[in-house]
Amino acid sequence: MRTCRLERRSLRSSLDQRMRSSAPWQSVDFVAVAAARTRAIWAFVFLCLALASMRAIGAAPAFQVSNVDAQPSGAVALTVAVPNWSVADPPRFSLNVGDNTVPASDVKRLEQPPLSVILCIDKSGSMRAPAMGAIKQGVRQLFQNPPPKVDVAMIGFGSTTKSLANFGTPAAQQADLVQGIQLEGRDSKTALYEAVQGAIAQLKPRTGLKRIIVITDGEDEGSAVTLDQVIKTGSAAGIGVDVISTGPFSARGEPAMERLSGGTQGVLVKVPNGTSVGPALEDLVDRARKMGGTFQVAFQYKPAANQPPLEEATLALVAPGGERGTEPVRARFVPVATAAAPVVADKDKGKEKDKPADGLSLNTKILIGLGAGALAAILLVFLVFRKRKPEPVTAPPPVEPRADVPVRPAPAPERSTRIVRYTFPPPEPGRPTAILKGRSGIIGNLSFNIEKPLFKIGAAEGSDLRVTNDDYVSNDHAIIRYDSGSLYLADRGSRNGTFLNGARLAQTPLPLSVGDQIRFGHSEVTVEATDGAAAPQAENRVGEGSVR
Repeated sequence: MRTCRLERRSLRSSLDQRMRSSAPWQSVDFVAVAAARTRAIWAFVFLCLALASMRAIGAAPAFQVSNVDAQPSGAVALTVAVPNWSVADPPRFSLNVGDNTVPASDVKRLEQPPLSVILCIDKSGSMRAPAMGAIKQGVRQLFQNPPPKVDVAMIGFGSTTKSLANFGTPAAQQADLVQGIQLEGRDSKTALYEAVQGAIAQLKPRTGLKRIIVITDGEDEGSAVTLDQVIKTGSAAGIGVDVISTGPFSARGEPAMERLSGGTQGVLVKVPNGTSVGPALEDLVDRARKMGGTFQVAFQYKPAANQPPLEEATLALVAPGGERGTEPVRARFVPVATAAAPVVADKDKGKEKDKPADGLSLNTKILIGLGAGALAAILLVFLVFRKRKPEPVTAPPPVEPRADVPVRPAPAPERSTRIVRYTFPPPEPGRPTAILKGRSGIIGNLSFNIEKPLFKIGAAEGSDLRVTNDDYVSNDHAIIRYDSGSLYLADRGSRNGTFLNGARLAQTPLPLSVGDQIRFGHSEVTVEATDGAAAPQAENRVGEGSVR
């Protein structure tokens, strides 16, 4: 009987071995799948690099040059308008004359021009009555306290686009016109993109600063133009589009509105359904008033003697984030005698000069970006379609089980997890629970004691850590809350976000530990411990076969 059982087991082992040897495609298929997965990952990486290189081309700030005055003495003066400049400090300029780069010797900001704003209000049926009531309340609030040097026009859009108020209409009259807006039927199709395209065309001939603010849920079903066409038109005209996303269905349209605002250097503000858009609207108008700038730029260099003049030079602009833009300047420029030796005005002697721009023309940057994109595309095709020769797989010899030895399952290995936490002392006046040490920005080298259970960060008065003169910090930007020996960081719905160790915070508060780096606007701080703080504690927890 025992002999029969052993013979049957031997026969089954022999059959299993034959099946494995006659079907090698099963093992080879797994190898091919793993190789294809690796190629797909590398292809995705190269595609991202290509998109990043192409995006970097369009990141340079746009500007216009006028009133060029080039003297034979090497003195050059010109006026530069930067429509989307929103930083208090002026940009850095350099002039490429031939093979020489000359830094600007003086940059002066001229008086801020007036602002023209077009409000595009969504009156389609998907907005619903609560959202429309909140929109009317917020827009009326803006016209009750009209900001200076701001001219506003209004457009209502749904299945059709209608002008509600032209430029120059008194604010009190516009407030009354807002009340007359009526919602369309729920089956109407929204022509959002056509309304924005029409607003861009209406703003183009106007002088000064230009801005479009769209109040909508982001849905578009009836436009004859595409979102990409609107973004391209707005970017070419230097007109930013800000979006206030609200309404019961705004979550569905927010991805498209992020593209619209981001593609035109605008801002997306999310307002809950039924909540007044007044604060967001006033904040966007105030931000638009501070944007843009016209600068008087001067250069001075030693001219070369007995050399023919050049018919063109290149003006380069460098933004705070490192983005560079160039524009050709046509005039009769005297060549530079020596390599970029600027004549510094007396008031600037002893000060460190800005580093000159790289001097690459826009065409050169486009060629570089296209080359990088083409190289990435070639690598993508190569990695996807390359075939790997499968390695031969031999099945292991069958192991004959012993009938007299029982088979016992191997015990599950013990696994452990290590939990580390930092205990902060309770905050009291004069006895901080932790210290925020400034690392960069206008609060660099400053220290802030956390002596309250609720520590506020922002630009508003009454903030425990107040940051002024930074347009990227909101009034109520972030808070640090103490709870049972732990500190938690939370963003307060700020416009530009709060970052913990380089990652942007979501809506959920995150715990803090000593050494963490917090960034808001252009400022960054580090969390430091006090003498009363407890050392980090660690504990091991062991569970049988699983982590508990």
